[in-house]
Amino acid sequence: MLKKLKELQIPVFMASQTLYGRVNPYVYNTTRQIAKYVEFLDDILPETAYVKLSHTLSLETNYDKIIASMKQNMAGEFSKTLTDQMFLN
Repeated sequence: MLKKLKELQIPVFMASQTLYGRVNPYVYNTTRQIAKYVEFLDDILPETAYVKLSHTLSLETNYDKIIASMKQNMAGEFSKTLTDQMFLN
């Protein structure tokens, strides 16, 4: 199914559900198998990714531009370094 979506140029994204982690496609066997079909969104929260994708799709239809837009840090939705202090104030 993911292969077919990729062939049809329908982007598929994966986000982490953990507050302190990012998506790593090389940790689990399943993610290694789907890595060539899925775009991983590092440490963005799924809810944020959903809103960002909704906004992106309202502006863009080009497959590559959708992916580039989703991976661009527009409003601090991605963090290069996560610490406990960022979440536990």
